[in-house]
Amino acid sequence: MEIGFFRNQGNGAFTISTRTRTLNSRLAAVLLLTAGLNLSGCKEDCSAAAKLGDFEFSQGNFVNAVRQYEKALKADANCGIVGQKLADAKRRIAENQ
Repeated sequence: MEIGFFRNQGNGAFTISTRTRTLNSRLAAVLLLTAGLNLSGCKEDCSAAAKLGDFEFSQGNFVNAVRQYEKALKADANCGIVGQKLADAKRRIAENQ
């Protein structure tokens, strides 16, 4: 006998019904897929701009590096250590003035 989401085993023990496990599995799959799609869009934009910023920084083009790092942060404010890289590039600009 099922009571809500639980099945009575007859000996006083209850287990989660098959229906509940199926619903939980489907819900988990939908949540993972949605999270993956959301993360991949922001991450790609952020990653591309951050890589360009890294290249510009390595070439000594600190002004362009700042632009790329700001673009990366605009695409995704939680984009790894880009905030630190932005600060480093701004510090280098200040040192060179």
